[in-house]
Amino acid sequence: MSNLNREYQTILIVNPELAEADISKLQGQVGELVGRHQGRVVESVSLGRRRLSYKMGRFTEATYLQMKLELPPLQLSSFERALKMVESVIRFLVLKDNGSLGDLKPSTEETPLPHRSEVRETRREG
Repeated sequence: MSNLNREYQTILIVNPELAEADISKLQGQVGELVGRHQGRVVESVSLGRRRLSYKMGRFTEATYLQMKLELPPLQLSSFERALKMVESVIRFLVLKDNGSLGDLKPSTEETPLPHRSEVRETRREG
């Protein structure tokens, strides 16, 4: 890592209608964006298609991509603005990686969310 760059991890929530080839193109497109902002993609992993916990626009499922990046801190907000313009990205989150986030590993199994009837509701008495 360069002295001027920091490590970040980002999760991209992507349009589930994209084919595998389009997801690869998207990873390349995000890599180009990172490069234009004087950074580099260290690692990129597709976490697969998953059900969303709530509806985002018209989507109830999405494909998740996790990426480890190196970027200059002053370029981060500009990179995030550019990422907002990528049409197939529904949402994203960028976190500073101080080593506690761990390695990128695709999950082999999806953890099912409980059905609404299985969730116990708790209320405060007040």
